[in-house]
Amino acid sequence: MGRLITFALLVVAAGSLVRPAGAQDTCFSLPAAYLSSELRLAGVMMKPAGPGPFPTVIYNHSSKPGHERQPTVPEGMPCLAFVAERSWVYFVPDRRGYGRSEGPTLKSAIGNRSGLRLFLAVTARSRQEAGDIVAGVEFLRRRPFVDDSRVAGVGYALGGLYTYLAASMRPDAFNAIALQALDSGEYSGLLLREMIRAGKTITAPILIQQARDDKGAPVQFVQDLADAMRRMGKDVTLRVYPGGDELFTPESRGPDGEWGKDLVEFLSRQFQKPVR
Repeated sequence: MGRLITFALLVVAAGSLVRPAGAQDTCFSLPAAYLSSELRLAGVMMKPAGPGPFPTVIYNHSSKPGHERQPTVPEGMPCLAFVAERSWVYFVPDRRGYGRSEGPTLKSAIGNRSGLRLFLAVTARSRQEAGDIVAGVEFLRRRPFVDDSRVAGVGYALGGLYTYLAASMRPDAFNAIALQALDSGEYSGLLLREMIRAGKTITAPILIQQARDDKGAPVQFVQDLADAMRRMGKDVTLRVYPGGDELFTPESRGPDGEWGKDLVEFLSRQFQKPVR
């Protein structure tokens, strides 16, 4: 269900990815460690200078097959320019089984199951990893520089599914979520029904971004999901872009174009809304 993405950068459109001049004074990269179900999880926070509180974006990675134990943010990676330019905190956690975080990898957790047993095993794992995301939100809310009323979740492929489930488990976790390249997998009908059921408790506005020619994440799946969510009165925006499964990867020029701008505009709009 997951395709490799070494570091899907959500807001290249907001500014250069290199550290700006004087970045040591305007932006800081900080290691993060916290617990989820007694597992020690790790990640990286990038924050602007100053006490805040700042709006915060949590980026949730895909399954990274074959690269699970590589941290999503490479050690020593400089702070991204948009953190200072937008005055947003950017948090990139590695869920259980990834990077420096404890726990079994997804592959070892599901074993050699197939058919419905595979679907059930992946479903159970999905709840666990969604719980890891919720734990990350709780960790963030304890940081004095985080505005806990303005936290957005962005997820790619499986990371998007888990972000959606986290928003269902904890409706107050996010004030916006963005889902990129949702992968419907072999059991798309079952997954769609589960996502519609889970979506009943989601209160955050949702942006879904999908590539038109991504065979692993067909547009019809997200169209059906968006239609069902709108019938329930949910705030859902669906954007479909030319391209295939490479669209949301660093190798693509996509972030410099339409999808990156749409994402930044969506997050900015949600962060500017009055706090209820």
